[in-house]
Amino acid sequence: MAQSYNPPKKRVVILGGGFAGLTLAQEFDAHIDSGNEANLSVTLIDRGGPKIIGAAYQFVLADRNTREEVTDQLKIDSLKLTHVSLVIGEVTAIDLENKQIITAGNVVKYDVLVIGLGVDTYAEFVPGLKEGSHDICSMDDVLTFKEKLKHFNGGKIVVSVARLPYKCPPAPHEFSYVIHDILVKRGLREKTELIFVTPMSSAVPPPNPKPNQKLMDECKITCLL
Repeated sequence: MAQSYNPPKKRVVILGGGFAGLTLAQEFDAHIDSGNEANLSVTLIDRGGPKIIGAAYQFVLADRNTREEVTDQLKIDSLKLTHVSLVIGEVTAIDLENKQIITAGNVVKYDVLVIGLGVDTYAEFVPGLKEGSHDICSMDDVLTFKEKLKHFNGGKIVVSVARLPYKCPPAPHEFSYVIHDILVKRGLREKTELIFVTPMSSAVPPPNPKPNQKLMDECKITCLL
């Protein structure tokens, strides 16, 4: 009697448990759960530790959320993934020749590798930038700026997009409006020149920048393109 042959599962490894990595892991999990892609073995590797929801930084600046409220811990229980294995550990090496990922405590082999490790910013690489600006993609910087705004008595504030691409298209605009609202509440809006600088040809990317431009005009935010 001929024996049935079960081909080995194709091993998919996803590096990074941010929005991209988690979204892909959930998609794979749903496909496998529905009976599709049954020949896949999916592993998500993340360094763990606290995760801060970057899209909520402006709410922290506006006092609508605290740092703790927008911080979470990556746990396999909370992910609700049935068919995806989770490995917690800092990736120390990617061995392309042998198709394996090396962490502090594991070696994970792969057939298909997806890298979604995100971006860390280092203002220190530009002389004077760290001392003279605040990074809206850094929670520490946002909190520092929040404290400085409490003692701000008027002047000029510049929200700048230095170059393209950048992490979150609406974030600089949203921060501009939050700053505007804070200054209005403190009675400092008329004493402050609020400027938005962007390398784009419009205040926001196409296809429809007009509503945002109208709001900037209503808030009297000077937009330098």
